[in-house]
Amino acid sequence: MNQISLMNLFRKVPLSNIRVFELAGRTLSFAEATRELNLSLSAVSHSIHKLEEMVDLRLFRRSTREVKLTHEGALLLEHIQRGMEEMQRGFAMVTGSEPRRCVCIRRRVSRRNGCCRGSRAS
Repeated sequence: MNQISLMNLFRKVPLSNIRVFELAGRTLSFAEATRELNLSLSAVSHSIHKLEEMVDLRLFRRSTREVKLTHEGALLLEHIQRGMEEMQRGFAMVTGSEPRRCVCIRRRVSRRNGCCRGSRAS
């Protein structure tokens, strides 16, 4: 699959399906995903199935007693979790839940704006 096809695929995958996949993959439980996301088991199963169809891969191995990630599913989950952690950090930064880091990019910085206070810009 070329880069353009991958970008088109990524743009078409609903974030809700990614969220369901992440939770089901992290907990290895469709039932837990239903409880946490307040969805029916049918909705969770449908969401996972739709994602599997879009990427043309099996992401889970299902049996009557358990759910396991396939190799591809585990790899995708790892990357999705990193992306979700970055989004959480971004939301925390813009909502003031995390201390803001100041990056000074000019040689001379006005100390009135609060940026780089107490440090010398070089």
